[in-house]
Amino acid sequence: MYRETDYNSASSPNGHTAGKGGYGYMWGTGGTPNSKMANYYQFHGLTATQIWPSSTTTTWNIATAEIANGRPYTMCVWLTSSGHLVLGKGVVEGQHTMIFNDPYGDKNKPGYPNYYGFGAKYDWPGYNHGNVNLASAGSGIPWCISVTGHKPAPADTLIDDLQINNGFYLHAKAPSTMANWRDKKTGGYNNHFWWTYTTADAVIDTGYAVWTPNLPQTGFYEVFVYIPSTDNQTDSAKYVVNHSDGMSEVWIDQATAAGNWVSLGKYIFENDGTQNIRLGDGTGVRGKKIVFDAVKFVELDQPVVAFDANRYSGNAPLTVEFNEMVEYAPENCSWFWEFGDGETSSESNPKHVYQEKGIYTVTLTVNYAAVSYSTSRTALISVGDPLNGDFPLVIPENLSQISTQTPLFFWIFTEQEQIKAGDVLASFIPKGMKIPTIASNQKLTNVGIETYRLFIDTDSDFSDVAPALVDTNFYKPDTALIENANYYWMVEAVTLTDTSRSAIWTFNINSKNSPPQTFTLISPYPNDLSESPLMTFCWNESSDLDVGDEITYQLRIGKVITDMQIVYSGTATSCALTQPLNDNSVYYWKVDAIDRSGAKTENSEGFVRLIINQQNEPPLPVSLITPTDASVEKDLVPKFYWTKGIDPDPDDKIRYVHNYWIKDGARIYTTKCDTNTLKSKRMKDNSQYFWTIQTVDFDSAYSFSDTLTFYTDAYPEAPKAFATVSPINESQSGVNATFVWHPASDPDPLDFPTYQLVYSKDWSDSTKYNYIKNIPDTSVVVLLENDSEIYWLVEAVDKDGLKTGANGNLPFHLVVSGTGIDVRQALPRRFALYPNYPNPFNPTTSIRYDLPNDAFVRLQIFDMLGKPVRLLVQKKENAGYKSVVWNGKDDFGRPVSGGVYFYRLEAGEFQKTGKMVLVK
Repeated sequence: MYRETDYNSASSPNGHTAGKGGYGYMWGTGGTPNSKMANYYQFHGLTATQIWPSSTTTTWNIATAEIANGRPYTMCVWLTSSGHLVLGKGVVEGQHTMIFNDPYGDKNKPGYPNYYGFGAKYDWPGYNHGNVNLASAGSGIPWCISVTGHKPAPADTLIDDLQINNGFYLHAKAPSTMANWRDKKTGGYNNHFWWTYTTADAVIDTGYAVWTPNLPQTGFYEVFVYIPSTDNQTDSAKYVVNHSDGMSEVWIDQATAAGNWVSLGKYIFENDGTQNIRLGDGTGVRGKKIVFDAVKFVELDQPVVAFDANRYSGNAPLTVEFNEMVEYAPENCSWFWEFGDGETSSESNPKHVYQEKGIYTVTLTVNYAAVSYSTSRTALISVGDPLNGDFPLVIPENLSQISTQTPLFFWIFTEQEQIKAGDVLASFIPKGMKIPTIASNQKLTNVGIETYRLFIDTDSDFSDVAPALVDTNFYKPDTALIENANYYWMVEAVTLTDTSRSAIWTFNINSKNSPPQTFTLISPYPNDLSESPLMTFCWNESSDLDVGDEITYQLRIGKVITDMQIVYSGTATSCALTQPLNDNSVYYWKVDAIDRSGAKTENSEGFVRLIINQQNEPPLPVSLITPTDASVEKDLVPKFYWTKGIDPDPDDKIRYVHNYWIKDGARIYTTKCDTNTLKSKRMKDNSQYFWTIQTVDFDSAYSFSDTLTFYTDAYPEAPKAFATVSPINESQSGVNATFVWHPASDPDPLDFPTYQLVYSKDWSDSTKYNYIKNIPDTSVVVLLENDSEIYWLVEAVDKDGLKTGANGNLPFHLVVSGTGIDVRQALPRRFALYPNYPNPFNPTTSIRYDLPNDAFVRLQIFDMLGKPVRLLVQKKENAGYKSVVWNGKDDFGRPVSGGVYFYRLEAGEFQKTGKMVLVK
């Protein structure tokens, strides 16, 4: 970020007396902040181009491309007469939205964002999701900087810490020109500050600087900050050091430290650019200045790792206390001591007992988050042979394991005690148990005993325990000793003239068996996905409080928790499978630690889930449920439903792509969804659709279901209009009359109408109608009564029982004569030309006309331009009722195109024209 510095300027272009905040304001006259910003990016190896609007009044369009690129960009935002240099980015809910932290100085007024605008979102002008709309402040973007190139080396947001040896100074100060920083080769550090903030919580810092080191290697560094000198400096600047071992807060009195480099401490930093130093303005007070400048990281050799011991020599058993003296020891570091006798400890200051004679080298390793440092002291501890003592101990025997927490302690100092020893022991030891053999190479005394001092402790030096004073050579404690603890014991015999000491013996309390200690698994981790079916399982070692107890481990694996198989049993803490696990399977595994008594402890995580998946495989095709194949859907917004997708790869996430299209349509409609049901958009009635489901997994592998078809039929509709072919209206026929008609279609999908012929001598009386029903074809032959006249009608009937009569549901008139001679006596009284039927038509239509006397007849078809198309009649005809059928073809037998046509009749002096429409 590029920031302003002089936040208490005496004047500003819009009359505000103060411009406090993380960015401050920019002025509208003088200076070239845009070029300074571009230079700043170019200095860091990027390509920076200034973009100007096409006119002085911009609609924010110049920043659209940078937002669409999904990367931050720098721009100058005008609010009325004041400008702010901000870093913006973002798209919210599909809308271009600026997201940045800019409190806009002291413009804490309606129409402007709040002063505490950390991470505020500003709606694009014209939208409003409840955020502040920049357009309401008369805002615009005078320019922005488009930046491309690779990400620069890590650097801070204010001070370029790649120049840590030089620092920076304010080359030009507001408001005379644009403030800018330059590399300071020599001299002091001045004028880098902002005002303190009244809240001490760094989360809501309004202004802050961050220094991110670009270090040569992970290591141990001391961090120094330079404190510039100015007036009214704060005494409570909080630096937050984010290092590899956590976060440390360091408070600096900048007033006292002004003009000096100040150490923030020594820490381990990694060279991956993830750690930094942060200074915020939240101090808890107001009216003070926080200053800032260069930060430098001085690499040290390593933290001092040292230790000492409270003693270096002695006879076995020898208790030694070790103390770490490590320079850098954060809370999350860990310790690893190696005492040289095969024993280890993870305590920071352990106590260890050397049991055998020897010279021992001790090593301490400190493990940090990123590195480890260690030191060794060779031949540090010298242990001699155990002392025999001045008189013998009897029980507890040395290196024994005791099954009671209140054992009997017995020793022999005088000859008289030796004589009575058998009887004394027999009174304490239960009947049937072996009495220890009492033998001693030490010379016993007859001197009277003053008292015995019995020492019992978990340390062999007995430095932290008071002895039990007894006047007999045996002792049974009233207080139980600690279960599973190692104890040392010794007796001092005090006489009038001397004090004698026994040897130091050790024993272990094990009154009851203790199960193995809790332990954890190492790998594979919970829900690990493995591409190899030959796995290696590892776990941490368990321990047993019972001294000398041995632990074996059982590794169990299974697909079902209730059916786990033992695949390994032994003392190792890892197992490499020799038989592969099944691919595309989920397994569970656990480890039991079992001691010699059969006591069992399972790993602390319990059953751990594991996935075997050698390679990604596409989901299986789903089955389509509804709409079923060839079904008729009455709801024009049908609900689609299919079986849930199954992916062979465990835990793979799948989604669906619903595809459907109309028959003969050019577009496929797609909808993505996560569930196996979907309500479609409204569909077209009386149509045929096809649909299929694509199932896609997380890696974009996919499969398609079968493709089914269905039809839409919101409500039943009658068959469409159709026309008869013959006999024509007002014609005559023999008694075996043949009725022919065009086929009728039904708008309803899969509805194929049948036909019925209705005829009667008296059409006005429906009770006298004759029916020939369920005619599957488009013609029928009927035997009619000779020398009669009938009216007839053909009806198309669909499966819903809906009917449509031919010829507009108008009955035709037919004269029946066995000789074929018209029995009607009357001839037409005048010339007539009737409208064609049907009209519109496709492809045939019938044209009727009347001749009252014999005449030469010409009937011809013309197109809209008057061009002749088809000559239907050109001859002399007898008087009577006439009808001609046109099949939609021209004089050459070619089908004509759809459109408007005219037919013209000329008979004698009679002329008349009609209009008809051919529909294709």
